[in-house]
Amino acid sequence: MILAIHITFFGSVSFGDIDTPVIIGYDFDHWNFTGNVVVHLTPDRRVVPYVTLGAGAAILVPGTGRSVTTSVLNAGAGVETFLGTPNWIFRAEVRAFNFRFDVSKFAGVTQQDLGLGPTFNERQTNVLVNLGVRYKFGGS
Repeated sequence: MILAIHITFFGSVSFGDIDTPVIIGYDFDHWNFTGNVVVHLTPDRRVVPYVTLGAGAAILVPGTGRSVTTSVLNAGAGVETFLGTPNWIFRAEVRAFNFRFDVSKFAGVTQQDLGLGPTFNERQTNVLVNLGVRYKFGGS
């Protein structure tokens, strides 16, 4: 069997309201803006598995204080299947977003307020599961 692949590029925006177990009682909103490469592994089939990799910016908006922007990397995998026509597609995906959570960057709150040491700086990974339907404009 010869594996036919198809590579596409797209941008994505995702949002999460996060309660972190690292900082009890402190939540923040998390926006991801990324550019991604998607490799469709069997584009000529009705069910199309794919892998994706991307990078961009994460904006962390705390409950108190000023927002912080940091770089974000993401990787994931999923499957698409056509719904009757080549233009309607159902998509299921799992994607991990990785970014640096540096408490010293948040203004308006101190590390002591959060019960953390003065130099708390840790990589965080959030896993998102996405389900959806999309419509592809233009030709099939």
